[in-house]
Parts: sequence; structure tokens; C-alpha cells
Amino acid sequence: MSCDGISDVHTHNPKADTRCSVRNLTMDELPAWLEGNAQGYFSAGIHPWDAHLTPALDLIASAANDPRLWAIGECGLDKNATADMERQMTLFEPQIELALTHGKHLIIHCVKAWDELIALYKKHHKKNEKCLWIIHGFCGNNQLASQLLKLGFKLSINYKRKDELLQKLPAADYFFETDEDY
Repeated sequence: MSCDGISDVHTHNPKADTRCSVRNLTMDELPAWLEGNAQGYFSAGIHPWDAHLTPALDLIASAANDPRLWAIGECGLDKNATADMERQMTLFEPQIELALTHGKHLIIHCVKAWDELIALYKKHHKKNEKCLWIIHGFCGNNQLASQLLKLGFKLSINYKRKDELLQKLPAADYFFETDEDY
């Protein structure tokens, strides 16, 4: 799976050009996308904010072989979410496995759960090192960025961010995203 030509790894914009953007679909949008003939890239996953709801893992699994699926996610861990960490882990790990098994990348939402995320990375990433673990909406400091990059994570940064961190990062270590900002 190549990243060539992808200029926006996470957008919700329904008008985005999905030949160079990865459209993040909600679980409500995913069935129509799979049944239709939409062109371009998409991502889908169970967000930690939705972990308290009935999971749609079977729906994501049904999308895993679709060549348009660029990444599983936005998925991950968030200590501010309604669901407890145990519940979030029971939904996040199967999504990691789907990504690794099907050669997809991961778009990861992480809030205050860096130790847990790093432990999962160390446990799983060797199963498919071509699968990129991309931290969505990274807004951490230089120290956290350095720690994550040394491990092998990639960062996804809002295209408007223009600070010291962005100037220090090698271009191969980050992606841009528009997220809600379109």
C-alpha cells in the first residue's frame, strides 16, 4: 500500500477528492460507500468516543478487503471518553488485527493513553511492519513526538499547524490532515 499521492490522510469533507485524500467515514456512511461505486480512498473505524455503543466490528471487517480502504480508523484510546479503558481496548485490538491482517494503515485517536498505545504497538507492530500507525491530530510536544517517531509511529498534523515541531520533523514522519476543518 503506497502513500504516494495522498495529501490529506483524514478528512470528513464529502466533497474531498478521494484520489488524494482519505475520507473518514462514519459507521452510518460506510454501508452506502461499500455498496456504491465511489472512487478513491476511505478509512473507517470505531472511535473511542463511540466505544460505549454497540460495536460495528463486523461492518469494518466486511470493508477490510476493499482496495479503497486505505486505513482502519479513526480508532484508538481516550481516557476522557465515556467508555472505560477495558471496553476501549476490547474494540481497539481487533481493529489493529484487521489492519495488520489486511495490510491497511491505522489512523489512531489517542488522548492521555500514550503508555497503553505504546504497549499495544510493541505487542502488535512486528506482525506487519508495512502497516503505518498514524497518530491522528497530533498536537503534542517535541518530546512526545520524538518518542513516538523513534518507536515507528507517524504523525498526522492539521495542515494549518505552523510551529517549531513541524519545522523539525522529517517529511517522511508526518502527514497533513484537514479533519473537520474544510
